[in-house]
Parts: sequence; structure tokens; C-alpha cells
Amino acid sequence: MQLGDTKLESGDVAAARTFYQRAAQAGNGAAAAAIGRTFDPNVLARMGPVDIEPNPPLAAFWYRKALALGDRSAEPLLRNLHPVLEQPR
Repeated sequence: MQLGDTKLESGDVAAARTFYQRAAQAGNGAAAAAIGRTFDPNVLARMGPVDIEPNPPLAAFWYRKALALGDRSAEPLLRNLHPVLEQPR
């Protein structure tokens, strides 16, 4: 998880996702939520200009996984994502 945070802070989102995914697969709900945030258009908009394509369905997938792993912090993130998920493409 910490390596993922370090990579994300340095702007290497792909590497951060890899570290977060390993931690999530080991049962770390916070890591699953962290992956979700890297796909969440609401979170990415607050990060400022970044070269990351948002993917709301993937963000929702990881937020649900985080909730299943017991990380309640993903609940408001998922709730805030619902309006974006309901928009027609």
C-alpha cells in the first residue's frame, strides 16, 4: 500500500495501481479503494490536470470490492460516483 502511495505521489499511476492491486488481492480494502480512486472522475478532477482517463465502471468495481473487504471509506466515494455512472455515454 505504501509503495502504491509513493508511486501515485510521483505521478506513476500505472505502477501505483499494480501495488494497490497486490495489496487488495491480499485482502486490503483500503488498497481496493485506492485503485478505485485512480479511475474515479470525481477524484481525478480534484487532482488537477493529469493524463489519466477516468473509468467510472472500473472505479465502482473497486469501490464495491473495498466495501466487501470491510473498507467503509469507499461508501461515500461509490455514492458520489453514481450520478456519473447513470449518465448516458
